Amino acid sequence: SYNDGVLRIEHTATTDRLALATFAAYPITRHQALIACAVASPRVRREVLGRTHDGRPMELLRLGRDDAEAPRVWIFARQHPGEVMAEWFMEGLLARLADPEDEAVTRQLASPAFWMFTTTL
Repeated sequence: SYNDGVLRIEHTATTDRLALATFAAYPITRHQALIACAVASPRVRREVLGRTHDGRPMELLRLGRDDAEAPRVWIFARQHPGEVMAEWFMEGLLARLADPEDEAVTRQLASPAFWMFTTTL
């Protein structure tokens, strides 16, 4: 329950182990599938900028114009491990931006360049 700014969780444990989360999990396998789906689009270009402490790739996805005059829009997601809600947002955003049938996105991508950075730590 949530009342007066206080989140209260009541649970009677039936096992020795219990995990609680305030947001739905976003597992690494789903992240990997998201990146694979995004780069399957001809609109998306992928770069690996480096590696996390655990050796996972820090990926940059580029969409739109990529010339010196194009303005840049950076969208960061999940730069901290517990920020899973940002990855859910990125999943929806990438699905929309990578859709070649979306005429509104086609017009938008003809103007500024969109750069996206996603990682899972």
